[in-house]
Amino acid sequence: ATEIVGAEVAVEDPQAIAAQSARLFGAGAHERTRLRLEDRTLDFVPSQGNWRGLVALDLRARDQSRVGDWARIGGVKFRFV
Repeated sequence: ATEIVGAEVAVEDPQAIAAQSARLFGAGAHERTRLRLEDRTLDFVPSQGNWRGLVALDLRARDQSRVGDWARIGGVKFRFV
C-alpha cells in the first residue's frame, strides 16, 4: 500500500455525524454519510450491536493486481483500492 485514501467509521447516527464532522473540519462537501477531505473520504456507517469506531481503511494499492484484496486485522478491514 502507498497511502490511506479512505476510512469507514461505525456510529449511531451516520447522517448527523457526517454533517457535524463537515462543520468541524471545514469540509464543504459531504454526501449524507460521506465526508470528502481533499482526495480522501470518510464514510460513516450505522453501528452494528456494540461495535462503534473504525470499521475499515481503504489503502491505495501499490500493485494494481491487488485491488479488491482485503484482510481483517484487529476487527478492522484493510481494503486495497
